[in-house]
Amino acid sequence: SSFNKFAPHCSAALVVAKKLASKTITGVSTPQTTLKVFPIQCLHQFAMSFVNTMTKSRTAKAAPKGQRSAGVLAALSAAVLVGDFLTSESGGCAGWVAELATASTFAAELGLVLVLFAALLAGLGNLKLSASTQGKGKKLAGKAPEKPKLTHFLEVAFQEGDAKKAIQLLTDWEDAGNKATSHHYNLALRIYTKGGDWHSAESLVKRMKDRAVVPGSGIYNTMMDAYAKADKNDECEASMQEMVDAGLRPCLISYSTLIYARARRGEYAAAEAWLKKMLAQRIQPDAIICNTFIHAYSVKGDVAGAEKWLQRTRELGFEVGVASYSTVVDSCAKSGDWRRAEMWFNCMVKDGVEPNVVTYSSMIDAFAKAGELDSAEQWYHKMISAGITPSVHSFGAIVNACAKSSSPHAAVVAEQWIDRAEEADVICDGVIYSSGVDACGKAGDVERAVRIFNRAKAKGYKPHIMCYCALARAFAHRGDWQDVENVGEEMVAAGIEKNEFFIYAQLIGYALAKPRKSERAERCFREALKEGLNVNDHVLGALARSVGRPRAEVLMQELCNGRPVPPPAPRRSAPPPNPAGGHGQ
Repeated sequence: SSFNKFAPHCSAALVVAKKLASKTITGVSTPQTTLKVFPIQCLHQFAMSFVNTMTKSRTAKAAPKGQRSAGVLAALSAAVLVGDFLTSESGGCAGWVAELATASTFAAELGLVLVLFAALLAGLGNLKLSASTQGKGKKLAGKAPEKPKLTHFLEVAFQEGDAKKAIQLLTDWEDAGNKATSHHYNLALRIYTKGGDWHSAESLVKRMKDRAVVPGSGIYNTMMDAYAKADKNDECEASMQEMVDAGLRPCLISYSTLIYARARRGEYAAAEAWLKKMLAQRIQPDAIICNTFIHAYSVKGDVAGAEKWLQRTRELGFEVGVASYSTVVDSCAKSGDWRRAEMWFNCMVKDGVEPNVVTYSSMIDAFAKAGELDSAEQWYHKMISAGITPSVHSFGAIVNACAKSSSPHAAVVAEQWIDRAEEADVICDGVIYSSGVDACGKAGDVERAVRIFNRAKAKGYKPHIMCYCALARAFAHRGDWQDVENVGEEMVAAGIEKNEFFIYAQLIGYALAKPRKSERAERCFREALKEGLNVNDHVLGALARSVGRPRAEVLMQELCNGRPVPPPAPRRSAPPPNPAGGHGQ
């Protein structure tokens, strides 16, 4: 019966199209462009194509999904081209289109058909065609409606990211006695959301309500997006509840935003709970939601969770692309499981998905975290053989592999890879230099570490805290406590405060000095506590080595409420001698 109800509406649209088949409509505006001449025959073809497609999807459930989507696009294009229905008298259709377009049932498709053709007819009505103009081929009567003009200017303001311009447009429009719609406000609202300004977005919504403009679902979805990007999850969920209380039905976009907000912070249970609520409303997840979960689990290094969602993406019939596979490979890399990373890489290639620079860089990183320098370099050469240009992450992963390698040549190799990165002109920050300093420090090559540190500064990159810590550790493991202090002074002068990693290096420097500098170590420890630094077990172990275990226990009683001193950690083996000799900055 639904299909029979659909047929008259479709026929009505076709009758109008056929009557205009020999005419030409001029000056039809769309959000994307202005068509000076639009042959109405195209509209006829759009509508006919859509009718045929929907008929096939009714009689054959196995009709390709892409074919049905093409039909939806055809009707939607017809409606937009003939009359900007989002801002015309059929403006109420916009929310239904957004909601129904996400559904997959046949009933929803029929509902979408009715909405789109209603919009089409309203758009034709806006052209103010009379029977005489249709029959005699006269030019269209009347001026173009004013509302599409406001929408157009607001869209231009959105593209330019000019919120001030958008607000002025709304103000001028309303001061002239016109009534802005929820859609108009949403265009301005999205500018604030895009810029991360949720405060101004809230103010604009308040203004809209004060002027008796009823928010549509788009307003609530945009506000939820603004809150999600600002990590304001409670406000995001409150906006969802406000939407429901207003009698509006959340759509796929609504639930996707809530899931994204929770998943990006690693709150898997909350994200999964929203997924269950979405499924209870018979809304199926799309590929974006699947990728959201894959990425969220990957960031936390939860390989099993990332793999589970990749499999679910397949089960739901979505194409698993290079981004999804690369994310799973990256999750394996973060956990140092190069065997599993390699397995997913091979699976990706077998499925006909071409790896990109992110995939190869993740493979390099997987072997880097395992300290497999030779294998990391082999994957770099595989990437080059595949014709893929390496990124700074590709070079950085190999330098990081040098820092974790036990090879006596790791420091030399690290500097060579930094040379290559500079030649490729891909370095955009000082992270790769920091890894190089760390590699040299662990290899006991202090002079090379200083050279790389100074190279970073000469290139205009301001060393960050970890670069200073790496350099301090290099001096500390040789007992060069004066140089460690010098590094600390330079770091503080650069506006960077010491952290627990630097305090650890400083205490180790005092512990390995000849003779041991216990008084300086105790003073350093007291100052660190006074500054509120986190004193972890590594710092306490370094303290015990620098002042002696008995004195460390006394300090714990006095300063840390009797916190126990951790047992001694295995001593680091002495670094190999540096044939160059000497030290210092």
